[in-house]
Formats: sequence, C-alpha cells, structure tokens
Amino acid sequence: MLAGAFRLDVYTLGVMTLANLALVTLATLFTWIVNRPIAGILAFSGGMFILCIGSLVSIFRHAVPGAEVILVANAMTFSATILIVQGLRRFRGAKPFSLPFVASSYAGFLGIFCYFLFVHNILAGRVAAISSFYAFFCFFAAWAMLRDVPRSDRLVYWPAGIFLAVHGLLMLMRTEVALTGGFGDNAFSPVPVQIACLVSLNMVVVSSALSLMTASSLRLRREAEELALYDPLTHLPNRRLFLDRLRQAEQRALATRGQLAVIYLDLDDFKAVNDTMGHQAGDEVLKTVAARLSTVLSAGDCLARIGGDEFVVLLEGIRSRQDVVSVTDRLKSVVESETLIGGWSAVFRVSCGMALFPADGRTAEAVVREADAAMYQSKRDGRHTLAATASDQSQAAAVFSRSPSPSLSAKIAS
Repeated sequence: MLAGAFRLDVYTLGVMTLANLALVTLATLFTWIVNRPIAGILAFSGGMFILCIGSLVSIFRHAVPGAEVILVANAMTFSATILIVQGLRRFRGAKPFSLPFVASSYAGFLGIFCYFLFVHNILAGRVAAISSFYAFFCFFAAWAMLRDVPRSDRLVYWPAGIFLAVHGLLMLMRTEVALTGGFGDNAFSPVPVQIACLVSLNMVVVSSALSLMTASSLRLRREAEELALYDPLTHLPNRRLFLDRLRQAEQRALATRGQLAVIYLDLDDFKAVNDTMGHQAGDEVLKTVAARLSTVLSAGDCLARIGGDEFVVLLEGIRSRQDVVSVTDRLKSVVESETLIGGWSAVFRVSCGMALFPADGRTAEAVVREADAAMYQSKRDGRHTLAATASDQSQAAAVFSRSPSPSLSAKIAS
C-alpha cells in the first residue's frame, strides 16, 4: 500500500531534481564567492543556474503549449551542460573547449533538434539528438575528472568522474530506446531508462559539486600551507619547514647512529645587485641560484632559503667530512658561474660554512649554528670585492658591465 501511495514517476522525479539543482546552485555560488581565484567555479555555478531555469521550463512546458517553449527549454539545458563541462575541465586543468568547437556543437544540436521539432514533429528524434549530445559531453567531463589524479585526491575526483561516465552510458541507452520507439509521443512517459537518467543526473550534480567544493577547500589549504612553509620567491622550504625537517633528520640519525651535515651558503655582496639593478633583478638572481643549487643535490637532501641571500642545505647519510666538502665544492661551482641579468653579466661568489652532527654539536640546531658561524668566518677571511670597497651606488655599479657579448662579465667576488 505504501509503495502504491509513493510511486516515483518522471514528473515527480523531475520536480525533485529541480529542487536538488537549486540547492546545488546555491552551494556552488557560495563556493565561488568564497573561492573566486579557483578556476572553473564561476563557469560551473553559472551552468548550474542556467540548468535550473531550463529544467523549470521543461517541467512546466506542458502547461504552456508551443514548440518555441520546448526549444527554449532544451537550448538552455544544452547550454548549461556545455558551461558545466567547461567549468569542470578548467577546474581540473584540462584545456577548455575552443569557441569554434562549442559553436559547431551548438549549431549541430540546434539544427537536428529544430528539424525534429518544426519540420517533422517527432519526439523520438529530439530525444535521440539531445541524449547523444549529452552523452558526448558527459564523457569529456568524466575524462577530465578521472585523468592524472594523484592517489591522495582520487576519492575527491573519481566519484564524480564515475557518475559522469555512467550518466553518459545511460544517455546512450536513452538514445537507443528513443530510436527504437520506446518513448512513444509523451516526454513524461514512465520509461525505465528515463527514470534512471534522472536519478543519475542527481548523482552527477551532487557528486560534481561536492568534488569541486572539497577540492577547492583542499587547494586553498595547500596554498596556505605553502605560504606558511615555502619561500614564495624560490618555492624552496623556508626556515620553519627546514627546522622541522632538521629535527626529523636528527631523530633518524640518532636511531641509526648515522651522521647529518648542514651547509650554510651566503651570496657575497648581494646588496650591490639590488642597489645597481633593482630588486627585481635581485629576485631573478635568487631564483637562478636556487635552481642551480637544486641540480647538485639528491632527492633526499633538503635545500632551503632561510632569509635574504642565505641558503642552507641538509644532507643525511653522510659517511665522512670529505663527502660534505665535495658537495660544498660542487655547490660553489654551480653558483660561481656567469649569470645574465637582463643585458648585464655577473659572476657571483658565495661564502660557505659546514658542520656535522654529532661531531660538531650535541644537537642538530647546534650544528646549524656552527655552520652559520663557519660561513661568517669564511666571509671575513676572504672578503675583498669591488663592491666591498665601494662607498656609494655609482661605485657599486662598477661590479657590473653592460655586456654586448656573453664573454664580458663583472665579478662580485669573495
């Protein structure tokens, strides 16, 4: 008796779908307001809003007779589908559809749909046309949500991708049912595949919105963590993250009775770059130095920028002091090569200090202080540069030369 009182027909399910679309639209619009920098959210939210309006017109089109109403309802839902898929693809970093592709798809759909609406009024032809186009775009969206997903994010993206793929398959089944006469002449006839498509549409909408909102929150959290733990200029670990990795390395060294090493590096007379070339040129130098230092180190080593022109390297699994000396020499070598800054050429010198744990300190942080002190001692012992003797900006400019050819360079040397 209860089953008879609550029979789920296409019209009732359509009303429930409309309510679901409205709720999801509000949720995604709120997500866009909060997370505007995230790509694709606005397109997805706009598509959901248009889909709500199109679904509302579609549900009540039987009360407003006329082929034009049918055309408007389906044109709006098709436009919304393209916009939603575009938003999902942008969000996942996939290349969005080009304007010619969208225009040709839209023109092809309208041409076929209008033919079966105004030339030959055949419901099956209209259902087959729109179902096949929906399936096409569903598979595009599913591929965007399933491809190249890191293992840690698969639970975020894959459910939406799977539901999109299932919805695309159901749309293909709907096309086949329409072409074989299964719809008759009533769009609200209780065809099983039609009910299945509406149910899967609800699952697609909810899962896609949840994926988008969850992934947006994860992205914002990761960006906040990156700002807190990484240097925004070089994208290297900052002092906070370096100290955390240092403590972890100390625990591993104590557990295995191994050694770790810390190498402090400081660019000599880096202030001359900012004074003569400007801070933008100084930033380019720091990014170049960071990239060069990274080429020397292994995957398990840690390179960090801890402030200004100071870098620090953490090495684990060190067997002897000579190993550290060898790494230090290679680090100096890659930094002390010619660097082009715009049209200027410069050769920088770097002062280094190193220390080993536990030989040079009872704690890893004590070893860092020892390496820092050794670096400053090296700077004091070897400082004799043109920039060091310059008394004003015009003299400091002598450390650079405007270079018509790569062979000319100016030296900032320690």
